[in-house]
Amino acid sequence: MPHNEYKELYRDNLRRCGRLRPADQQEIDEATSLLNKVSFSQYEIERVRQDLIGMAERAEAVGKTLAETLGSNREQIYDAMAREMEPGNFLDWLCSFGSNWRGSYWFAPLHIGSLALSALAGNTATLLLFLLLPIFMLDGFAVSSMQRRIWIGQSPRQLRKGLGAILHIVFLLLLFFCAVWIEWTFPIKVPAWYYIALEICLYLAGRLCCRIRYNRAAARRPWR
Repeated sequence: MPHNEYKELYRDNLRRCGRLRPADQQEIDEATSLLNKVSFSQYEIERVRQDLIGMAERAEAVGKTLAETLGSNREQIYDAMAREMEPGNFLDWLCSFGSNWRGSYWFAPLHIGSLALSALAGNTATLLLFLLLPIFMLDGFAVSSMQRRIWIGQSPRQLRKGLGAILHIVFLLLLFFCAVWIEWTFPIKVPAWYYIALEICLYLAGRLCCRIRYNRAAARRPWR
């Protein structure tokens, strides 16, 4: 099986970033948080993060921090870098289910494990939730796309933060009320084990998609 280029890049960045001083680590984490808002491609995000780590290493070699090197307008620099990034598409968004689940390798196993405990307790899930899952996923992608458009705008950063938070809250409320309405309206239920199997399939499909797609991206734009 071929190497997972994204995983190797992610681990290399994690190793190099861990050697930096805490102030630089925090600065890079804040910049990466912005990059996650404007691109669905985790590979491209890690490539830009690699550049930031290199800048921090060179700054540390001359006794400075990354923030001191970039100056007081570094937020504008990060915004410019974010606008120039490849935005990615729906496949890249799906890859997040198998890459690092937006930053946490442990989230998917923990979530699936909690569902397994729920299934052991005899809980069930409404059948319609399974049937509407593709629609929910498309809605999630649409909201993420709108958030991206907000973050690549020219408005002040605080305004972008506020608009993004409002959009996220509205989406979660609509999703919650839709799930509650489905639960009350459609009584047909299936064992929760089916939902666990579905999530495992999504996770494994995301990992496979991540490996294939990001290996191809690495062939076009190598990180080594």
